Amino acid sequence: MNETDLSPELQTVVGFSRASPVVVLKKVLEYIDSNAHQDFQAKRLICDENLKKLFGKDTFDLFEVPELLSPHFMKK
Repeated sequence: MNETDLSPELQTVVGFSRASPVVVLKKVLEYIDSNAHQDFQAKRLICDENLKKLFGKDTFDLFEVPELLSPHFMKK
């Protein structure tokens, strides 16, 4: 897949400014594994500050991640 520019919020989480969506998803999932907390009762993940800025919400479902990342791939 082609690399694309990433939003500043996404750059903060993944650590680089250009990448393919597949690489970004892998890095974001690694970040989530290390930094998000799981609410077992609600079956949702709780965002840290960087994820709140990236996703624009306090909690999320893992299946939402690709859709939440979509606006952070900068179009030319």
